[in-house]
Amino acid sequence: MTTNRQVLLASRPHGNVTEQNFSIVDAPLRAPADGARRSWPLRATDVDLLGHVNNAVYWSAVEEALWPLGHAVLEYRKPIDLGDAVELAAGDGRLAFLVGGELRAAASAS
Repeated sequence: MTTNRQVLLASRPHGNVTEQNFSIVDAPLRAPADGARRSWPLRATDVDLLGHVNNAVYWSAVEEALWPLGHAVLEYRKPIDLGDAVELAAGDGRLAFLVGGELRAAASAS
């Protein structure tokens, strides 16, 4: 299971920012276990100059799979490139972007 590490603001800084102003929270980032899976073909227009999928394209898939959205979070693990065979797995309010079974990004909505 992949871990989602979040750095949260624990207290508002007064003066200089210190480590005590932040806390670190680790939570599991799971792909949907029994969700519906489908391929996600990429187009040349879906990538940036480095050949990675553009952030707006990820959100388009999230909106389509998890609509209606109240609050959504999208966590990126590794880039998805134009030549990758991407599979989307959706279920239980979550969406996983998989390449060769490896979790590259995950979204959750509530």
